[in-house]
Amino acid sequence: MGSKTTLKVCGEDFEDMLPKMTEKLGGEGLIKESCNGFNMLMNKENGVITFESLKCNKSLHRLQDFTRR
Repeated sequence: MGSKTTLKVCGEDFEDMLPKMTEKLGGEGLIKESCNGFNMLMNKENGVITFESLKCNKSLHRLQDFTRR
């Protein structure tokens, strides 16, 4: 798995960590962690991630600087 994939978003470089996470957690572990993350971010009433659900939980998820942009 030696190759590194990067992505530029708003002028910032981001590394794709999915291959490393898959290697470390395995397939089932990765799915479990993905579901946990979704559950943390989703609106509990309708079961989807919305702008409002992100805004309500931004301090919990270290998204204090999160804006609509």
